[in-house]
Amino acid sequence: MKFVVFMPKGGLPMKDFRIWIIVLFLVGIPLPSWAIEGFSGSIWGTAIYETTDSNPKTLGSIRQGVDWFKRYDLTFSTYGQLRYRFERNEAQFFNAYGPSVGMAVRHGSLRLGWEHQWDRLTGPDKTNKTSQIFFDWWYGWDLKNLKR
Repeated sequence: MKFVVFMPKGGLPMKDFRIWIIVLFLVGIPLPSWAIEGFSGSIWGTAIYETTDSNPKTLGSIRQGVDWFKRYDLTFSTYGQLRYRFERNEAQFFNAYGPSVGMAVRHGSLRLGWEHQWDRLTGPDKTNKTSQIFFDWWYGWDLKNLKR
């Protein structure tokens, strides 16, 4: 690859020269590029009403991410998530909601990653920041569709 640079008579001032060097550096180096594999997302939730304590609860999350690339059947992704949990009784200590960000490596229904959460509590401490390393899995089936 050949570059032709036009310079004014008398050269460039030092500031302009540095800008040209940066531009030539960025244009002149071939960088690998990958197409984004996908924009994976999920939603999860549950509502619970136990007849023994009459205390309804709900918890869940909604997640949206970017699958950056796939290598060797592994998908590398980052995501943002909103998590929530609410309970009618004992709300002061149980209720929380807030965003989280994370990154994960996924293979089928297995996921290994890191996540940082900012929970907004309704109790005395008000906020809680946590980081966690996780391994989770999910698998579903339908017994009606089993091969005989």
